[in-house]
Amino acid sequence: MKLQDIRTFTYNAQPKPNVDQKTILIRKIQVLRGDDPCFASDKSQDCAEICQWRRDCRKLKAVWQR
Repeated sequence: MKLQDIRTFTYNAQPKPNVDQKTILIRKIQVLRGDDPCFASDKSQDCAEICQWRRDCRKLKAVWQR
């Protein structure tokens, strides 16, 4: 998959309210890879999977819970 394909795919996606563009992009990439789109969701609180977004995912969760 090329970067342009990801940009085209995410450009056509309708953003959800109160979800930033980074979160939408990462969730779309997770879907394209065949993974569960769990980035910065309620599922990420008990996540034991090690992925490349784990640090950001948990950081966002901590900020939201303050």
